[in-house]
Amino acid sequence: MPSTPPQQAKIARRGPGWKKLPISAALGYRWDGKRCRLWFQTRPGSYNDKRLIAFVCDLKKHLRGQAAILIWDGLSAHKSQKMKQYLESQRSWLQVEMLPGYSPDLNPVEDLWSTKVRNWPTAV
Repeated sequence: MPSTPPQQAKIARRGPGWKKLPISAALGYRWDGKRCRLWFQTRPGSYNDKRLIAFVCDLKKHLRGQAAILIWDGLSAHKSQKMKQYLESQRSWLQVEMLPGYSPDLNPVEDLWSTKVRNWPTAV
């Protein structure tokens, strides 16, 4: 079963004069380790449960019916009542696991942000 570890909202910042760029991302790994994929979206404004639900809906389309395990950190939008209800309705293809608090070392997306955002181009 393929898994899709951490999906979370981050804000890329690059130098003076840059505005915030909220990013939501998912890393996908095949069960046999043969392939890794990255899905991400940027949206104006902050990520909230409504926008993250839209991201998960888009992710489902990209996965084309494949099962996934979503591993999330403690972002408040990940734990809202609306999100819990939505995720409950997606149990046929999506399993959700929460990371323990204050555990960025367990979150592969954090490594992505620490290397890629630092080297982000000066214009997007």
